Amino acid sequence: MSADFQVVQLPNSFESLGLVLDLLSKSEPFMLYELGKISAAIRMQLRHQHHFATIREKRLCGYLGWLPTDADIARTWSQDDGPLTPIFNRPTDAVALTVVITSDPSLTRSLIRAARDANKGKRTYFKRETGVLAVGRKSSVMNL
Repeated sequence: MSADFQVVQLPNSFESLGLVLDLLSKSEPFMLYELGKISAAIRMQLRHQHHFATIREKRLCGYLGWLPTDADIARTWSQDDGPLTPIFNRPTDAVALTVVITSDPSLTRSLIRAARDANKGKRTYFKRETGVLAVGRKSSVMNL
């Protein structure tokens, strides 16, 4: 059975930025975020191809983005004890997932698999926030 969606990397363009921000604006917790901060992170992810997206019937229906960093910075960030500082000028040992959103939960696994494959050998840190009615989660996994 073939999938009815594609996992792709979006071009670094204003159109891609607008599509991602539009998707984020429709769902908590992202609709509550400060526009300047979230759009800066998305711009970096698009520029450096640190993301994957799902497309179904020519529509953006999922996005996962990360920032490269080191394990100490990511651990501190994931515990809410410091800022997330991306590192672009040297090799890193960790990534921080900053955005994961899908309009269909069945697409999430494909996005996560693509990101893990792209970041083999690096520990991935994340903080799960699902909106005001759900409890969040903080964790890390090693991509083998």
